Amino acid sequence: MRRERAIELTKLLSRLYFVKRDYATLEKCLSKDITWIGTGRGEICRSLKEAQEHFQEEKKIYTGSFLLSNEEYQVQFPAEHVVCVLAEMDVRTPHQAELVFDEHMRFSVIYRREGRSWRIIHLHNSMPDKAQEGAAYLNARRGRRDYRFIKEAAAQMAATRIDEVRKLDSLTGIFNMEGFVEHAEAILKEHPDRPYAILKFGINQFRYINHILGYRTGDHILREIAGNLEKLCEEGEICSRIEKDNFAILMAYEDCEALDRRINSFKEKFVSQETEETLNISIHFSGGVCLIEPGNKEPVKRILDKAMLAQHYRSTRRRLEDDYIYYNPEIERCQLREQELVETARFAMKRDDFKMYFQPQVCLDTGKVIGTEVLVRWVKPDGRIVMPDEFIPVFETTGFIKTLDFYMLEKLCASMRRWLDSGYQVPPVSINQSRLHLEDRKYVEEFCGVVDRWRIPHDLIAFELTESAFTEYNEMIQRLAAELHNRGFRLDIDDFGTGYTALGLLMLIEPDVLKMDRSLTANFENPKGQLVLKKLIEIAKETHTAIICEGIETREQVEYFRNMHCDIAQGYFYYRPMPEEAFEEQVLQAEDIVWRNVGECSTES
Repeated sequence: MRRERAIELTKLLSRLYFVKRDYATLEKCLSKDITWIGTGRGEICRSLKEAQEHFQEEKKIYTGSFLLSNEEYQVQFPAEHVVCVLAEMDVRTPHQAELVFDEHMRFSVIYRREGRSWRIIHLHNSMPDKAQEGAAYLNARRGRRDYRFIKEAAAQMAATRIDEVRKLDSLTGIFNMEGFVEHAEAILKEHPDRPYAILKFGINQFRYINHILGYRTGDHILREIAGNLEKLCEEGEICSRIEKDNFAILMAYEDCEALDRRINSFKEKFVSQETEETLNISIHFSGGVCLIEPGNKEPVKRILDKAMLAQHYRSTRRRLEDDYIYYNPEIERCQLREQELVETARFAMKRDDFKMYFQPQVCLDTGKVIGTEVLVRWVKPDGRIVMPDEFIPVFETTGFIKTLDFYMLEKLCASMRRWLDSGYQVPPVSINQSRLHLEDRKYVEEFCGVVDRWRIPHDLIAFELTESAFTEYNEMIQRLAAELHNRGFRLDIDDFGTGYTALGLLMLIEPDVLKMDRSLTANFENPKGQLVLKKLIEIAKETHTAIICEGIETREQVEYFRNMHCDIAQGYFYYRPMPEEAFEEQVLQAEDIVWRNVGECSTES
């Protein structure tokens, strides 16, 4: 606070008190721990509540306003975030007043910064005795003693303020983790018989918001969320920014239905519609709720951990409809089992238990191999083969899938280099990559680093991404597709035709290959299914996009899709997924590979 501002604020204070008698506004300027010493023997207030009671008594005595003159102000800055103002003035009543009052008044005000505001923490009024005029009112010893006391008190207040600031989030102004835990513990201790709940949530794809829209935009969103959280808080409730894009709020509740209504109401407006429209994005969160029953003695950090476990469970299960879920012990047990599976997988990698299986792709016109898809199988030491649907969902949930993807990429590139060095005609290989990579802007560079280290031509690698990934990562996939095409890789869309984005994909990213989902190819005899297939194939042909029909298992399917001018088939009718050794022997050494650009197939059909 600058000197001029301190004087201006004190003048306003004096007029609120002496002239306007506006006690309601004056109360808003006071700190919760205000101390007040008035001129009367009993005018000592030790809290905001006592000050409010004092005001009520004053209203009974002083009904009119006062006139101020001969005002003088001095400002001191005894410590950081502390300002002391010494004021002198003449105070008297108007001539027509019933109560005659004409005195020289002096008072001191100490302001302390609290968050973004300055509040009064101490106020001392005095009126010198007439008999003391011309005499030394305070001797030097007492003056030095009082100055030392004020200085020490100011230093103590500054230290207290520094401690308080340390518990606030510097970006949003609400509590940080430390402040939240401390104040939540105090609230729960004060209200042991009242049920509470902690909601912890994080912003979906916030890293993408920072990367694409910029950190200033991200900070603006965080501040807006914090402001809306504060509005949600009622008396006896607090909110905090735990870290990064993660927030927590301690809420009282009567029953879960009422709690759900409050959370859903906040969820609908935790970011304004104006912000979403301006940024052209839709912002959502994933959260976890942990209930605190009366008598619960668990530390707040442990309760936060439980809410975090529920939040993590929700954020990694994209099929769940609700944006938040309640903690229950089964969530913790489930995550422990998942972690155990990941640890087992790490040892399996060291034993080379993850194997590559290949399923060739065949040109429908010639019956020759034109490409292949590489698949992963977990082969246990006892020979049992674990299929991907048993471990991939868990690896996706835990994030371990990214480690597995790069591990299998290294194995694939090593084998492809050996095949190329042996003189084999190596077909393009389609690889499945997790959608989680899309959140990492360095992913393409790291991927290319592996491919280039093994000297694998980029046109021998085809990325496969599922159509469903586009719903959540639309903009990211557009960027990825552009980078892949610029570097000479191929982009295939898997499970095409199963979602609502099928047609829009063709306009957004121009994929090289569409892999028709097996749910469509299996029901090719259904009239409605035939209509859908026909339209999708027509659009693909108009955009010069090759089509791979998955799940081809019968001759009837082969004939049907050949007549529909599909390009490539993949399924048990031609080949089952086979180990690397069998693929090398049955396909690479057969010398009947027709290696062409898949675009040539779509053009010829």
